[in-house]
Amino acid sequence: MGGVANVVERGRAGFITPAGEVKPFADALLRLTQDAELRADFGSRGKQFVKSRFSYQRLVADMDAYYRRLLAEKR
Repeated sequence: MGGVANVVERGRAGFITPAGEVKPFADALLRLTQDAELRADFGSRGKQFVKSRFSYQRLVADMDAYYRRLLAEKR
């Protein structure tokens, strides 16, 4: 898995439609244009999801754990 699927929680923070298929994309877009609450929910959830997975604090913590694990294996 990669690309958009790494940063969009399907159905919770956005829609992911099959590449090259116009109808599912158009349906999702239409639903978003008609539902302000859904847009707000997707935006809020998306922001939290990305902050929790891609913040510098998370990167620092992950790198710290990685280097500690490497040092422990070296001993």
